[in-house]
Amino acid sequence: MSVLLFFVLSDLLLALASGWFAYLMRFGDLNLPDSYLMLIIIFSLLVVVSFGVFCPNIYWNRYPWIERIKKLAMAFLVAFSGLLLILVAFKISYEYSRIWLSIWMLTHATLIVLFYSMVSVAVKRYWAREENARSVLIIGKGAGFKKTIDRFLKPNSEGYIIKDTIYFEMPEDALSQLQSRINEGQQFDAYWIFLPLSCSDAVKDIVHILRHETGDIQYMPGLRDLPLINHQVNIIGDIYSFDITRSPLDGFNSILKRAEDILIASLILILISPLCLLIALAVKWSSPGPILFKQYRYGKGKEKIKVYKFRSMKVHQEEAGSVTQAIKDDPRITRVGAYLRCTSLDELPQFINVLQGRMSIVGPRPHAIAHNEHYKELVDSYMKRHKIKPGITGLAQVNGYRGETDTLEKMQKRVEFDIKYLEQWSLWLDVKIVFKTIFKGFVSDKAY
Repeated sequence: MSVLLFFVLSDLLLALASGWFAYLMRFGDLNLPDSYLMLIIIFSLLVVVSFGVFCPNIYWNRYPWIERIKKLAMAFLVAFSGLLLILVAFKISYEYSRIWLSIWMLTHATLIVLFYSMVSVAVKRYWAREENARSVLIIGKGAGFKKTIDRFLKPNSEGYIIKDTIYFEMPEDALSQLQSRINEGQQFDAYWIFLPLSCSDAVKDIVHILRHETGDIQYMPGLRDLPLINHQVNIIGDIYSFDITRSPLDGFNSILKRAEDILIASLILILISPLCLLIALAVKWSSPGPILFKQYRYGKGKEKIKVYKFRSMKVHQEEAGSVTQAIKDDPRITRVGAYLRCTSLDELPQFINVLQGRMSIVGPRPHAIAHNEHYKELVDSYMKRHKIKPGITGLAQVNGYRGETDTLEKMQKRVEFDIKYLEQWSLWLDVKIVFKTIFKGFVSDKAY
């Protein structure tokens, strides 16, 4: 997040500084009129959005230089076109000096080329340090496989370093070795499958073994029918890879998502604070015990996070390693708790989890760890839900899959919607889910 924030602030400052500098060069004065200052601010915001969309900031160095130039040019032209559109639409172009506009755009174009050139050099040096590189397990065979090992076995400017290799000579032996790595608890940031198209069946077996891993799975160079999440062709150095599973919230999207979470969670917490106080008093009155129920669940990347809820059950002891789902007329649930659960009011403290950065407003609902361990073997792609932060509400919940999952089919449908959310994520989709939750997602006769 700090790296992305750096790029956002840099793009903003370059646009502001170039406009100010151009005014100084044209008029010899640093005291900008309000109309000029407003136009500079508008263009600066256009630049932040345009460069965030077209320039892959964190992965900048992994693109050929000609691609970087194209992306810079596209980002600049989109922002500049937006500026011209505003000037023409509001018929205010006559208010501004054309010489100033020309100096401004020329200065800004020069600054962004210099800035991103320096970024390229800095990023190369950053990724070349072994402690910054992403760890890779590579499995495959052939000349390309060996060439890739030679290139990425040592620290390099691409930011990947091969930490383990499995040579795919005998399929059964290779798959057994991979399964052993997983059973031993070895984790990698990326898994590279370097096999020809004729081995597509073996690739499916490899992906199946890796179904519980949250590291990126990248297939080089082709594939057939496989479970895909945000699949795309990527370039690492001069090697083409097909990303089989990838989070939709990399790069600039993660900034948009986090900004959405902070804005909505802060607003809601302010509005519901009196209600939360009343609920806290009711929970304390209903039965002895703490007001908040805290439980560890899996977050992004299978990281254990502590999730908050208003306590809705009497204090009781579960068997080690097990979590019993609430059922209809469950004797453990208090009268206050029953109302809180059916209206989802017990989940209001999770907005605090959102501000902490553990959860998101919209995303796959976090399940108890014991449920994860049970269902991950029964439902395909179950653990792919953890490629992003869990949410207070989600696509599955607004489509009726909320509450008790007492059958395997219900859990399969819930995971199906969670994967669909990963594939189709957009801010607009989040907005639709939030509104659907407000109007039909809180009260449910399936929540016990």
